[in-house]
Order: sequence, then C-alpha cells, then structure tokens
Amino acid sequence: MILGNDPSLYTAYGGGRLGAEPPPAPSKPLASRAEEWVETHPTICVAAALMLGVTLGWLIKRR
Repeated sequence: MILGNDPSLYTAYGGGRLGAEPPPAPSKPLASRAEEWVETHPTICVAAALMLGVTLGWLIKRR
C-alpha cells in the first residue's frame, strides 16, 4: 500500500530524485550480448527450444 505521495513513484526510472538520468546505453550490440547469454545459459536455451518444439508439435497435431 502506498502511504505517501513520493514523486519517485511517478518517474520512469523510480530513482529517489525527480529527473533521474536514464541508464547508460549498452556498449555491445544486441546480437553479441545475446550470444554471450546463450553461451553462459545453455540449459535454459535447450529447455526453451524443447518447449517451443513440443508446443508447435501439439498445435500442429491438434489441427
């Protein structure tokens, strides 16, 4: 429950002050960052691929 009228509740970044600076832009391109993430989380990627395959197979079979 919100008990006060704190201006930080209404800012885009939720900082403690109004007009807080946005976070800095990432230095690497998205494809490079995605590749690094996949390399560090292979189990999650395999699980997501299997789940997607099962879902698509179920949808096609159901048709």
